[in-house]
Amino acid sequence: MMAGSVLALLVVSLLHSTKCSCSAFCQISPNITSVAYSETIVNHTIVGPIMSSITAKNERECEMECHLAVPDMCYMFNYYLSSKVCELLYKDRAAEYKVKKKNGSKVKTRKCVLNPCLNGGQCYTLGDKTSSSCICIPMFQGSKCELCRTPLHSTKTYLDAITNYTIVGPLLQSLTASSEASCECKCQWYDQDMCYMFNYYPSSKVCELFHKDRPAEYKMEKKEGSTFKAPKCEANPCLNGGKCLSFAQNMTGNEYCFCETMFNGTLCQNPTCTFTSSITPYANAILNYSIVGSILWSFTATNESACECACNEKDQGLCYSFNYNPSTKFCELLYKDTAAKYSVVQKPGSTFKARKCNSNPCLNEGKCFVLGNQNKQSCLCHPLFTGPKCAKPICKTDPNVPAIQYTASISNYSISGPILRSFTTINEMACECTCQMMAQGLCYMFNYNPLSKMCSLLYNDRATEYSVSPQPGMMFKTRKCVSNPCYTIGGECYSLGDGSGQFCLCKPNFNGKYCHIAAMGIQVNTAPVCIGATGDNFGTFVAPFDGKVKTFRLVHLSGGVAHIGGPLDYAGLGNWGTKAFFFLPLLRTFPMKIELHVTDENNARITPPLGYPLDMDYDRMGYDLSGYTNMSPELIFPEISPQITVKKGQRFRIWFGQDLANNFYDIDNLGTTCADAHIYYTE
Repeated sequence: MMAGSVLALLVVSLLHSTKCSCSAFCQISPNITSVAYSETIVNHTIVGPIMSSITAKNERECEMECHLAVPDMCYMFNYYLSSKVCELLYKDRAAEYKVKKKNGSKVKTRKCVLNPCLNGGQCYTLGDKTSSSCICIPMFQGSKCELCRTPLHSTKTYLDAITNYTIVGPLLQSLTASSEASCECKCQWYDQDMCYMFNYYPSSKVCELFHKDRPAEYKMEKKEGSTFKAPKCEANPCLNGGKCLSFAQNMTGNEYCFCETMFNGTLCQNPTCTFTSSITPYANAILNYSIVGSILWSFTATNESACECACNEKDQGLCYSFNYNPSTKFCELLYKDTAAKYSVVQKPGSTFKARKCNSNPCLNEGKCFVLGNQNKQSCLCHPLFTGPKCAKPICKTDPNVPAIQYTASISNYSISGPILRSFTTINEMACECTCQMMAQGLCYMFNYNPLSKMCSLLYNDRATEYSVSPQPGMMFKTRKCVSNPCYTIGGECYSLGDGSGQFCLCKPNFNGKYCHIAAMGIQVNTAPVCIGATGDNFGTFVAPFDGKVKTFRLVHLSGGVAHIGGPLDYAGLGNWGTKAFFFLPLLRTFPMKIELHVTDENNARITPPLGYPLDMDYDRMGYDLSGYTNMSPELIFPEISPQITVKKGQRFRIWFGQDLANNFYDIDNLGTTCADAHIYYTE
């Protein structure tokens, strides 16, 4: 290793003493990294810390000095032609360098791994960085030389590229360009603004530039795969979306109209429509409305027929509908296959046409039209109706009468009593709307028969004369209850007349004034009721209704409780009490028992009722219950006799036996059990 380093030093010394040129034989030490350099960048210099400044006969000798710098520290250099000065620069101080313009100077840096520079830009990298930068030729700018720098002398504004056509005539120059934009930029920058238009061929990258002052020698021809651009006319005389282009600068009479395929004539004034049988006919024009959404093409059309012609012929049937404004003559063509993105809005003075519906699903004089393909039929409704098929009336009520909030429809029942008005209508919503619009709020409820479409409106102020009874096939609606007194799972609330009286209509398997009586009781908790085994950790629940109660039910959710814990935990947790276990210190077995009790807020036991047999050993207050064990998934407490009368909002507690007894025996209890609570109402 030492011998190699000495050899390298000797080579350097020899080079310095003999001034070996690159044309001479110069051997680089194998211990020195060979650097691949960029192409020479002229009239630029790198500004920053200089490792060494020497004299070199030429750029190649300067490069060799950088190669031989020890220990492998030089990756780039500046060379000044006039002074023959060679500046060697560090490889590992990239952040301290930057490149600046300087006439008469040359720069070489480490070669870029990948060259991102476009349009003839030169790539360089500073020091041993892997990131690359670009120096652009004068007509381009941007981090990758991707943008055209607008020349001061150019005033041209180009049309959008016209595809599959080419300009034929005398060439100014043919060259290569990486893109159409690059070709346009080269035309803009051509000597003294001599280039006026160009062809570009994407596949071959050929860019053809044309003269600005020889219009009589140019013409257009169709050519697949080609595009051309020419400047816009100062004024556009072309009709029906025709593009006006000029073949000469500041020479009137050289304007040319490039027409869309569905029009011809010198000004594109003649439609060339060929309606085919495969295209569905248009619906009638719909006035004062417009379709909003993605636009395929927009232009000024001579009339509505020209707009329709353009839609019919556009791009192999891509257009199925269009907007047209007769006053502005503006035509918007819309796609056939983006129906989900379109909507129709009111727009005075505008019209639209869409494809005709196969069948008309629209009710109440609604107009049917097709947005996109035939699977998307839509209705434009009469102002008094709304909805997908115009089936929903728009109620225009008296502003001095509060709007009625209705219940949900109650099916297979009807209200019997005096009828305000009967008539047939299209649906339940129309019936409701008519009730809503009755003068001075006379109607608050109605019956409706979906089969016969018969609507019966009922008075708002004769509640005592009405009653509800089963009626298959019928339905009714009333004013919404101010507050719902019904057990929501078991029934629906309705009000008769002005809403001062609220009633509950019970579902099957529920009955009672509030639909609160059920064979398996009703659930009264919203969050789990949890009962601990010690520390007055009782669970609570609340009665939601007035009435008589015969018992309570718990449905286990999680956890368990037991009356012996700590180091003597021979007992298992049970849903409703301790499992059977053998207690070694007393050499005896404790039997399995249920140990939960329901009390009032004063801890007076309700169930099991007083006198029910209890196991009071160690005050555990355990008991047996036919059909249940302490591990049953649910527990129905012993019935209360006589039944108790409860009030809405009355609170109850559920206790673990030893915790209720409130003595020292509960100190080693453990566990918490959680359940849903149910009350068995009987009236």
